[in-house]
Amino acid sequence: IRQGEFRRDPAQRVMFEKARIDDQESISRLPVPLTPFVGRNQELEDVSQLLNDPTCRLLTLVGPGGIGKTRLALQSAASLQDNYPDGAFFVGLSALSSGEDILPALAKGLHYTYYEQDSLPRQQILNFLRNKKILLLLDNFEHVISNENIQFLLEILSTAYQVKILITSRASLNLQGENLYALAGMEYPAGDIDIQGKDRWQDFSAIVLFAQCAKRANPSFDISDQNLMHVVSICRSVQGMPLGIELAATWLEVLSEYEIAEEIKHSLDFLETDQRDIPIRQRSLRAVFDTTWRYLTPEEQDIYQRLSIFQGSFTREAAQAVAGANLRDLAALTHKSLLQHDERGRYWSHELLRQYAFDKLASNMDIWWDVRDQHSSYYAAFLSRASHKKTGSQQTLVINSIDLELEKITLGWHWMIIHQYYDQMWQVGQGMLPYLWTWFFNPVIDQLIDPAIEMLEDERSKETLANNLLATLMVVKANSYSELTTGRPVQYCQRAEAIFKETGSLPDLGIVYTLFGTTYGWYADLHKGIEYLQKCLSILRENDQRWEIAVTERMLAQLLFQIDDRNEARKLAEESTRHSWE
Repeated sequence: IRQGEFRRDPAQRVMFEKARIDDQESISRLPVPLTPFVGRNQELEDVSQLLNDPTCRLLTLVGPGGIGKTRLALQSAASLQDNYPDGAFFVGLSALSSGEDILPALAKGLHYTYYEQDSLPRQQILNFLRNKKILLLLDNFEHVISNENIQFLLEILSTAYQVKILITSRASLNLQGENLYALAGMEYPAGDIDIQGKDRWQDFSAIVLFAQCAKRANPSFDISDQNLMHVVSICRSVQGMPLGIELAATWLEVLSEYEIAEEIKHSLDFLETDQRDIPIRQRSLRAVFDTTWRYLTPEEQDIYQRLSIFQGSFTREAAQAVAGANLRDLAALTHKSLLQHDERGRYWSHELLRQYAFDKLASNMDIWWDVRDQHSSYYAAFLSRASHKKTGSQQTLVINSIDLELEKITLGWHWMIIHQYYDQMWQVGQGMLPYLWTWFFNPVIDQLIDPAIEMLEDERSKETLANNLLATLMVVKANSYSELTTGRPVQYCQRAEAIFKETGSLPDLGIVYTLFGTTYGWYADLHKGIEYLQKCLSILRENDQRWEIAVTERMLAQLLFQIDDRNEARKLAEESTRHSWE
């Protein structure tokens, strides 16, 4: 096109631009994937509703790398392209450097050729889009987030009122007019539910995707009762992340489903492939996460690796205490799809992302030691506070909160054992004792107690606190479900009694005294147990410890009932009920 050819007649220019767009009808504006689209029915419906909403001009699909944002965006755009007579266009941005101008990529995606040397390319694009009804799909926008590029998007939306922009990004644009849609993993069986039987697994899109990918890697593959639970384990390990599922399935050429599931548990680096039609940046999950990591500031990198100590969800208070993360820090990491949060105010990270950051944390011993110390200290204090909330409706709330933190308490407890943090261990014990019956059948009790008893017996410190802790744990061990059918509860009680006599501190231990007397009465000597509880009750009444009094009265009533002292047992039971409500 010769310079200045259309300057003389604006009408000709409009006709020319229409001819240009008409000539492009044979050009595919959206890439056509080589593999079928799987699942995401609800997500497709949600995105379609948003794009069909006249008030939604800018929609961003956000989520971590590998979660399937591009594929969902392409499928959504393809299903809606008939609503856009001037076309739906795909603009790939992954090859651009950080903050690089998107204008050349946008022109390429629109199949647009500049025609005036003395007219700014930016203005030409705006003029071209002005009267078009177009859907623009800008993929991997996190690579080019900058004030200049975002301002250009806002200019497009304000100039071309019929244009809609669909963006995929690991980070939100943080704009007032931006509609966000957070994408999570595909559906997989999250709990121990029965999915055996004819084709029930097809209700879970993550398993369907694995089956399709596996079939391409190994044509003889089929889901069966023999391999189904291993496939479920794979899908759970990657938390339904499509890229993780696809990379795992490629290994079926040489490994069984069981071997793949085990390898994923051991190393994130296992999830990689050398398939040529997969972009290099997506041939391993570590490469995907490396890209995400590079876009974080040094402060965000430090905080996120510290947060990786939390397995499962965590509270804002825990994040502040352990990682030094304030609300603004958590918001920034949430905007970048590294954290998610729910209506309870709890935060969590995709498990594969957490593992990636945890590897970095574990490789830095200075930070590692500090984080583990802060982590164990926080949960010891958490349980110490819980020990003061033992009455009425508070009990249920505390039990639920401890249940949510039990995995993290266990991690902290083992750190306390390794470093012999007796003060923290005592705090944990005091916090857990009032709610011990809640976890009576939970094997985690043995996982907590057994290594602690072993350490304390091996060390046999002269510290009174350490010895009181050992005796207390023996009493708790005697009450555990695993010991019910053994003769060891009597031995534990007798050993605890000997240690308490050495330290002479049993009368000052409150609920520990109560638990010891009760356990001793049930397993060793009924009458001596009653004697212990009567002494304990006298001390508690002197100190007016209402909740402890109520518990001790109830326990003593049960032992008195066993020796047929029913009147006293009934009286104590009634007093216990009254004290419980005070």
